[in-house]
Amino acid sequence: MTMACKICNNSKRLEIDRDLVAGKNISKLAKKYGVPRASLDYHKATHLSRQLLKAQETRDLLTAERLTDDIEFMLKAGREIFDEAREDKSHCWSLGALASLRETWAFVAKVHSMIQEEKKEQAPTWDHLKDNLSIDELGLLGNLMRKANGENVVIEYPDKKGNEECYND
Repeated sequence: MTMACKICNNSKRLEIDRDLVAGKNISKLAKKYGVPRASLDYHKATHLSRQLLKAQETRDLLTAERLTDDIEFMLKAGREIFDEAREDKSHCWSLGALASLRETWAFVAKVHSMIQEEKKEQAPTWDHLKDNLSIDELGLLGNLMRKANGENVVIEYPDKKGNEECYND
């Protein structure tokens, strides 16, 4: 007689399935739900609906595409502002636009690097992002994610400190 799946018979199966589909860290889920990691691995491989996994992959892909579009928009807008300011010989605005572009690229590079490091094991967890991004970067990431989910979010530009003369038009 075969043994019943510990996850299928768990009272919190729906929550566990959602966390597994969302790609959360299996070791952390084992601790959270008090079940063996091997049971989670087995359940995910044999019982978790392939449709649920495919649906989550599709949602993740769409979110990533929207985030990419938003980042491309920010970079394009920064370049346009830089070009206009440069033509007008508005050096202060040119430098501000360059600083914004530099910060955006640094942010993209940092997230990309983290994803590459974590790709060996799995996608970066919230704890990993939280431990490796600054408060401003986490805020930007949160705004981009909310925007990607269809919320009306205004992406804030870098602080005006040090460029007060540029903002006194």
